[in-house]
Amino acid sequence: MVEEFLMAYLDRELGLWTRLRFKFHLLICSDCTNYLQEYKNTIALGNRLFNSPDEIAVNKVPDEILQAIINVVKTD
Repeated sequence: MVEEFLMAYLDRELGLWTRLRFKFHLLICSDCTNYLQEYKNTIALGNRLFNSPDEIAVNKVPDEILQAIINVVKTD
């Protein structure tokens, strides 16, 4: 629920008064301000990891971990 609200806020999908009330809340609540910043950082990190066409996350997984996953899948 919180994540959906924050995503709507960041995507500018909230109504004007809801957006203004939330902005006011951010001015007086450092916990929410910090949470919102961490949420933005998480989104940015996800975009960097998964939206780069020349760097696929799977290619960065060490061979030992890939082999361990393959071994577990084979035994199930």
